[in-house]
Amino acid sequence: DNDIDRDPNLRKCGKNDQLYIINENFTINGGLRCSDDGSWHEIGDKNKVPIVKESVELVCIWKR
Repeated sequence: DNDIDRDPNLRKCGKNDQLYIINENFTINGGLRCSDDGSWHEIGDKNKVPIVKESVELVCIWKR
């Protein structure tokens, strides 16, 4: 079973915020970090290539 919780806090993007996404189709090693422009990039990516833009509704999914 999967629990899907639309958490509004995940949409708040500050430069110290981090998000971890792991599922069958989309895996980020180490998670995402928020950039100053409000986009999300892989932690450790010096080029800060956007993975998720702030306009995308983020969904947090847990597997039981």
